[in-house]
Amino acid sequence: MARWMIVGALAALSWVACGGDTAASDDDDDGGPSSGAGASGSGGAGAGATTGAGMTTGGGGGSTPIPSVEVCLAPCSTPADCAVPNAPAFDADNYACDEGACRYLGCNSDAECMAQGDFVCRDQFGLSTCLVGCTTPNDCGVQTSPAYDADNYACDAGACVYTGCKSDAECQASAGNSYVCRALAGGVASCMPTCTTAADCDLGQPANDADNYACDDGLCIYQGCNSDAECMMQGNLVCR
Repeated sequence: MARWMIVGALAALSWVACGGDTAASDDDDDGGPSSGAGASGSGGAGAGATTGAGMTTGGGGGSTPIPSVEVCLAPCSTPADCAVPNAPAFDADNYACDEGACRYLGCNSDAECMAQGDFVCRDQFGLSTCLVGCTTPNDCGVQTSPAYDADNYACDAGACVYTGCKSDAECQASAGNSYVCRALAGGVASCMPTCTTAADCDLGQPANDADNYACDDGLCIYQGCNSDAECMMQGNLVCR
């Protein structure tokens, strides 16, 4: 299995999210990396919740930071309820149970990350995150995916850091014809799904349908879950 797929799986396990499997794997046309902050790529094992189309993209662990919106999270009474079995960077000491929801606090050491593969623990937007280790950018990314290959990464302090997509053409080759390369709020440029109305962003799940999105300047922007009820329809989840 490719390393970016392993990382995405860890992220999805570590912080169950609104989009669930659909948000993390919904590709437009050709099976390229899809939108969803939880499924980060060779850049890192992102701990943020998957928020569906309009957030960061699947290939970039260093993609645009996730806007502060409410998302579907696993419920908890204590941090032990959040732990992922046999994943040292995602066990009880990596979580807080905040208002009844699991919130990832970050990895604690390289050793935690290395127990799960060729990863190192580095700061990413203020959160310590398991990033793929590297010697050169050629060690990073998905070489068959133009928006996520070596020229989209830096090898910084021995860790793969996503530097962004370079063009709409890269995104369309990687994620589908409806994607464009944009940077939100001064962040790293990421492949974003386009829209005419919010209905174009609908992923077909209660917390990821039209009323959870805005179509802003032609881009799908996730606005957050609306209620616990929405999240509960997708599993044992709460909106926080």
